[in-house]
Amino acid sequence: MEFDDAPSLGSYTQPVVTLVRWFEENVLKGSLNAFANRNEPVYLFFDEVQNLKDWAVQLKTLVDHRKAKIVVTGSSALRIGGGSGSLVGRVSMLELGPFRLNEIAGVRGLGDLPAFEPDTTVEDWTGRDFWLDLAAYAQQHKRVLRKAFDVFSEVGGYPVGHKPQAKRSELGTQIANDVVKRTVRQDLRAGQGGKRQRSEIIEETYRQICRYAGQEITPNRIRQEVENVLGLGVPQNAVRNAIRFLADALLVHEIFPMEALAKRQSHSPKLCLCDHFVREAWLQEKLPVSLSELANAREEICTAAGHLIESDIGYYLKGIPGLNVSWFPKRGEEPEVDFVLTIGLKRIPIEVKYRRGQLKPEHLRGIQSFCSQAKYNAPFGLLITQDISGAIADNIIALPAYALLSVR
Repeated sequence: MEFDDAPSLGSYTQPVVTLVRWFEENVLKGSLNAFANRNEPVYLFFDEVQNLKDWAVQLKTLVDHRKAKIVVTGSSALRIGGGSGSLVGRVSMLELGPFRLNEIAGVRGLGDLPAFEPDTTVEDWTGRDFWLDLAAYAQQHKRVLRKAFDVFSEVGGYPVGHKPQAKRSELGTQIANDVVKRTVRQDLRAGQGGKRQRSEIIEETYRQICRYAGQEITPNRIRQEVENVLGLGVPQNAVRNAIRFLADALLVHEIFPMEALAKRQSHSPKLCLCDHFVREAWLQEKLPVSLSELANAREEICTAAGHLIESDIGYYLKGIPGLNVSWFPKRGEEPEVDFVLTIGLKRIPIEVKYRRGQLKPEHLRGIQSFCSQAKYNAPFGLLITQDISGAIADNIIALPAYALLSVR
């Protein structure tokens, strides 16, 4: 059932329950429980049900009285998450991020691109063979992966950008309105316990996060930039609340410093965007990340593209269930590391060196330093590149960004 046109159901006090009862009486000609008792699979699918008042209470009624598995989908993570309190202990949340390269290749018909080891778990990531196999997979399917990555660079991963009739000239406005403005407008009261916030502060905060995507930036620096636009009087807590709102709405993921450093952190989280095309739409500023477009680009464009790919990768990694993602700030003589994956007792440092030309010894220093510290229990690290692939040192495996972003 789709609830995009929820106002038309306003005459019903419990529209969800009423529709299910109608379906039982007029379509099934029997109860859902009767089907379930005959060991037949029973599912109820609700799309955009968060548009209805008291939707979670109505779903609880169904859970209590119907033997059915219920799947709720929607575009508002804040309102779905905020309403799930009525279903504590009975609900699990699954974040569906933007399309990745396998999905783009399939939707676009770019060629045969089988999923890479779809039955593996996050625990399998702790083995070197997993990543060496991924490097071999990327080499084997390089032609299709590169084509999918070029499309990803052009229009990002939001499904609307991959519809057959989609026009790039119109996508920017559509995504800016539907993804950012709609989220702020419809979900504002759902965040921060329903406290009223100023939409212009949230929107301008998001604009600054777009400019510093993939980088560490303090809330105070963001506040200063927001004040430069909106004028004096922007409270620090308003910007912090805006960042939290954007993170709760899944427009941004915060990557915090690695917990092993100290309980009191002097570093801010890195802020990673849900999709680089949303950044383009919001800033009205195109920044390519595909290899073909960067081949002859100026050095400052390539540097900015490296930050953007780092943002894409950070958001992707943070969205994987069961994966703890952090970053490692410079600590004494120990260099910074872009990301650190913690899986069980093991860690995998990741450096993003998305640049042209040959690798230099300084590009490997962060991973080598991290892996040399026994206390971090990091047997190897990953170097994310434009196109270099395979083992490049005893404890470093290089992977193109398009290889990493194809894993699900």
